[in-house]
Amino acid sequence: MTAIDTPALVEAHHIDIIPPGQRTDRPWLQFPFWVGGNVNIFNVVLGGVVVVIGLPFWWALIAITIGTMLGALLIALHATQGPRTGVPQMVQSVAQFGFYGVSFLYCAVVLLNVGFIAACLVIEGQALTAAAVPSVPVPAWIGILAVPALVIGVIGYRAIHRLAQLTAVVAGGAIAAVFAVAVSYRGLPHAETALKFPPAGLFIAGVALLVIDMLSFGPFVSDYSRYIRPDARTGTVFTAIWTGNVISTVASAGAGAYLAALLPAEGSVAAIGKVCGSWALVLTGAS
Repeated sequence: MTAIDTPALVEAHHIDIIPPGQRTDRPWLQFPFWVGGNVNIFNVVLGGVVVVIGLPFWWALIAITIGTMLGALLIALHATQGPRTGVPQMVQSVAQFGFYGVSFLYCAVVLLNVGFIAACLVIEGQALTAAAVPSVPVPAWIGILAVPALVIGVIGYRAIHRLAQLTAVVAGGAIAAVFAVAVSYRGLPHAETALKFPPAGLFIAGVALLVIDMLSFGPFVSDYSRYIRPDARTGTVFTAIWTGNVISTVASAGAGAYLAALLPAEGSVAAIGKVCGSWALVLTGAS
């Protein structure tokens, strides 16, 4: 029988295989983790973009749902490899693409993550500048927000999971409240409730945006599932990850789409502040 070890608070394995004795997580823990990873202002803004490109609200919501479900399907399938191998996604990819192939992909993933993190920090900085301390410019907020993100990344797996669980409650509750207030703010313009099928190109673009949003997690999904016990049912792991991604992303992007349809002259960040006030910008912007 494999001995059960107590995982260290600070991640010690980095890209190494996780010893079988430390793979003790239950599959259901993936659900709050991925909810926490997706209830954020970035997805709210992304949902608004789906409306801005020309889709009325209901068709934007359909595109968001289809794109999220398709993208989450692919990353959830990849994440089921984590409990079996115990190694990060990019390390697994060496077997699929070879040393030289994965070297190219590694460079692409670095660029992807730098761009994603930069986009998130800029949006969060804009939200906090608008809500908390207008005298603090966006670049300063980016520097402030980068510090805890770096510390949490250094501590690693356990801290990331705990923070995601907290974010799922705080930011998820804030986005739900923002949507509820927005619905009671006033009705959507008539053009935003049209049911006539929009131009196919626009609809496909809306779907593609969300597929890409989900696939951006692809290079590291197993990084967060490799502590799951090896004997966990694959179907359970898949379901926890897929549902966590779909529910949280559709909710966040759907709220953003509604705000964009409700206040088309405002950006998504400004719309949150106008409808709900500074508290909502602080809670969603800090996520």
